[in-house]
Amino acid sequence: MVCGDSTIIAKVAMIVMIVSVVCSTIAIFTPYWNETEGANGDKIYTGLVVQCNNTLGVCVSVQDILDKYGNSQYYTDQLWTLSLAMIGWVFSIAAMVVLIVYACLPNKITAIVAIILCFLAGGCIIAAIIIYGVGFDSLVNSTLGWSFALDAAAGGLALVAMVIVIVNSCLIP
Repeated sequence: MVCGDSTIIAKVAMIVMIVSVVCSTIAIFTPYWNETEGANGDKIYTGLVVQCNNTLGVCVSVQDILDKYGNSQYYTDQLWTLSLAMIGWVFSIAAMVVLIVYACLPNKITAIVAIILCFLAGGCIIAAIIIYGVGFDSLVNSTLGWSFALDAAAGGLALVAMVIVIVNSCLIP
């Protein structure tokens, strides 16, 4: 069997997972999870791994972000969010690879592996979003940014890919 012989549903699941990986990759590595107003009126954009000022000319790494918040609740939330988002990202990449194989050679074993990986990816990403969102209310004068929403979409897309594979696995013998 070659890739041209697979079902269109398997290919849709693969494309959905590729979009999920791209969204998650962009979301994790951009500084737009939240926007805070600084002491001198400038905007501070904070992400999971980088924090920048309004000109994006001065950026600091994740270690500086964690040092800034010390042993506060925000420190713990940031660490958990980063950890879960990265674990979900790794599961997303693994799920994408399995779905590429599944789109070419659909079988029950590959479907089960893809379903599990998509569930783990989506679950970790959504858990990261929930932790960040719940801990976010303690920040004063902040708004959630598009990177936050993009990672939420990535988690949702991973779960959609899982549902598509479940539907497709019912169709293949």
